[in-house]
Amino acid sequence: MSGDPLKGELVETGSFRIDRRRTLDKLQRYQLPGGERGFLAWIRTAVAGGAREIEVRASGRDLRLDFGGAPFEKAAMHDPYGALFERSGKFGERDRHFALGMLWAWRSGAMKVTVSSGGRSLKSSGLAEDEVSPCPESARTSIRVRLLPHWPRSMVTESLTAEFFARECALVPGRLTLNGNPLPQEPIPDWNSYRFASGTVRGVITVPEPGCTGKNRLGLFVFGVRVCDHEAPGAGLPFDGAINDDGFGLNASLTKVVANAALNAGLAELQRHYGRFLAHCAKELTRRAAGTGKMLVGSQRLRKEWKRLFDFDSTNDGEPERSWLPWNAPLSKRLRVHVDARVTSWLRLVTETLSRGYSREPLESFERALWRAPLIFDVRGRPVSLERLLREDRGPRIRFSTKRRSAHTRADWIVWALTRRDAAWLRRVGKRVPIDVTQLPERAW
Repeated sequence: MSGDPLKGELVETGSFRIDRRRTLDKLQRYQLPGGERGFLAWIRTAVAGGAREIEVRASGRDLRLDFGGAPFEKAAMHDPYGALFERSGKFGERDRHFALGMLWAWRSGAMKVTVSSGGRSLKSSGLAEDEVSPCPESARTSIRVRLLPHWPRSMVTESLTAEFFARECALVPGRLTLNGNPLPQEPIPDWNSYRFASGTVRGVITVPEPGCTGKNRLGLFVFGVRVCDHEAPGAGLPFDGAINDDGFGLNASLTKVVANAALNAGLAELQRHYGRFLAHCAKELTRRAAGTGKMLVGSQRLRKEWKRLFDFDSTNDGEPERSWLPWNAPLSKRLRVHVDARVTSWLRLVTETLSRGYSREPLESFERALWRAPLIFDVRGRPVSLERLLREDRGPRIRFSTKRRSAHTRADWIVWALTRRDAAWLRRVGKRVPIDVTQLPERAW
């Protein structure tokens, strides 16, 4: 026999296990999403497996997630963190999200995690303390987390609220429930929101609240769950929106979408649909404006609501107060005033953002729709568009009043500045065109 028989065979040095555990420890400490957002990795895991129903139950020290779709593969059950270290055929993108969900559980005070899927049960009590055993077959996968006895529940189960899931899981396909209660995903269908799907990209665009700063707020989603927010470069127009593409590239901790061809394609698709949405809102507001103007003329309380939506306190986080006043106007009218004020405020901001916003020769189809859209009322409550406001046959001036006087013989020349922001907007229009803008004194009436 050649060689030294006492050397034996090198089976394992243990260095891999030490390095791997240190890496996992660093991942859970420094690279996971903050707070309850780490739990969302498991929601992505469910959607990636084709789940159409996802149930979340959070109460006291117990957290449970049940979903259908494909079960976990054997490799993920026997090595729940393997996808973070290997990019081989036995681990997929879904397994990365599963692994990060496991890390989140330990960082969030888990005492025990149990996963049942595909006839296997994984019982884990730590980063390197896993046991897999057979269990009865089930069409659903179940993940259960038991928190440490003295761990603050407010940091985990009490943070997983309906509002949290509605915001972060807005594009999850299928049905999502929290403690037995269905959660709304995409915004309620209305003319001031727009959904689209093209290829692997799907998304939604909504009109921002009155008083938005002019920047767009875009959420990037993967498997229906928000990854991060993104200010779309080049768009330059205000909106609230979200786009989902399961092919978006993510960083190692799955907390950011990397800039690549998939992201560029998604942003291009969003911008293409944005012009359609603008034209749609402008045309719909044109159809509704005459009726809304009559409502404002006939109801002092509806006028107060309109003013409240426009002239909010700018110190209130940049958004108007959203509580409804306790008065007897029909809810349908109040909702109409709320939506129309929101769209009017937004379209004004868009016209100011566009380089040709006040051109008398708009080029794009959505610019023509904006040119004809009602953006303010005259003192008789009739809608006034930019086209009407800047008509050359009236002379180079705009006259406005903060008071409505229907008896005035030339009332169609007088714009109604119902809110403080109306007057400021008219002056900005006049400065940019340029055209003379004059506020009529009360004695002129």
